[in-house]
Amino acid sequence: MSDASRSIIGSLLLAVDRADQAFVETLYLGLADQLKIYFVGLLTVYMIWWGYSIISGTATASPLEAAERLAKVIFIYWIATNWGIFATALYEITQYIPEELASRIVEAISTATGHTVSNTNIHEMLNHLYAMMLQLPAIFYSGTVQDTFAGLFSLLVIVMTLLFLGAVLAGIIIVKVMLNIVLALGPVWIILALYNYSSRFTAGFLTIAANLMVQQILIYGFLGFYYHLVIKALDAATNGEIEIAAADGSGQPIVSVVDHKLAYVMPLMLVMMIGFYVLIRLPALASVITGSAQQAASLMSAAIARSSAGWWRRTVNTDAARPIILSAADHEAARLSIQRETARNSAAAL
Repeated sequence: MSDASRSIIGSLLLAVDRADQAFVETLYLGLADQLKIYFVGLLTVYMIWWGYSIISGTATASPLEAAERLAKVIFIYWIATNWGIFATALYEITQYIPEELASRIVEAISTATGHTVSNTNIHEMLNHLYAMMLQLPAIFYSGTVQDTFAGLFSLLVIVMTLLFLGAVLAGIIIVKVMLNIVLALGPVWIILALYNYSSRFTAGFLTIAANLMVQQILIYGFLGFYYHLVIKALDAATNGEIEIAAADGSGQPIVSVVDHKLAYVMPLMLVMMIGFYVLIRLPALASVITGSAQQAASLMSAAIARSSAGWWRRTVNTDAARPIILSAADHEAARLSIQRETARNSAAAL
């Protein structure tokens, strides 16, 4: 087994990490220089619009609300112009936590089952699986025309292993790349939080970032639980290769070669099939988790906004200056009430 085959997957993921980190730094520095003047313009428009709203009576001028708005402006501008530090820190954290979680899960399962593994690194497990995939076909197929069944079976082993490895690598690489693109464009989404109409883009940025982080944690967490099954299946296939080579005094295999091939490789096939199915379901599970969290956060923020708005309004001396805030349901109820009164008046006139 060559060193290249042992380290190809780990080297690929390491190259992705390095490229992503360089991409974040380069793109952010370019955006920070090009968009700074637009950030200042958006802040200026925000302050002018706020002043106009106070003069026209659509907004209050209470000290608490003014302090809250100014703090919001300062915080958003500071985050947007210093996002490079946060993007780098977030990237390092989001890469460290899933891998460390998977290693801890492997160690916990090893302690609980008593099945000790030599290495708890998920990347090493994937490297070992890839290297074994290159060796297994030689066990089954001898290169003769009569060995057609073994050739087809070895091809099936390669396909199933590639599907599993492809699902793992595609999930990890897509999450890493998309997360870094989203983080690099963070200042654009953050500055849009100034306005109510554009704040939905900021909410979308936070949602997709959380979704990608959760998805990566789920992938590594699943691989941590699945680590022992894959290792046991690989050990079974390796032991099968050794026992197939055993022969009696006449040079004949002790048992049927085909029986050994199926008995020792079928566990690996089942592990690959189940793992592939679970991996393609993880993005949907991550969306459910982040969607539920977003809904809970929206309800909480709406409740806080209503309570704080009511507290600010009580500081106003007269009720006439207090704006009336109606929800969509209130507007719909008022519209239906007006329609009923209009219909009743028309019937009375007839």
